[in-house]
Amino acid sequence: MGPAFLRVRSGDCVLVSSEIDGFPYFGKILKCIGSSKDSRAWTLFQVFDIDNGYINIINACDVIEILSSSKSN
Repeated sequence: MGPAFLRVRSGDCVLVSSEIDGFPYFGKILKCIGSSKDSRAWTLFQVFDIDNGYINIINACDVIEILSSSKSN
């Protein structure tokens, strides 16, 4: 199925790895940022940290898992 970050969309709730304290946190994707070569290949995400209220920019590979998707079926 591939890495989780390949399926992330704005509005998704995700589990994010943290390099600062080593504990993952829950976040909501606010914006997906593409690379300069391919704007549809996400390299960065703007994430709202649900635990402390901060807005962070993270690398796409820091997304561990998609917990709930904003995609309507």
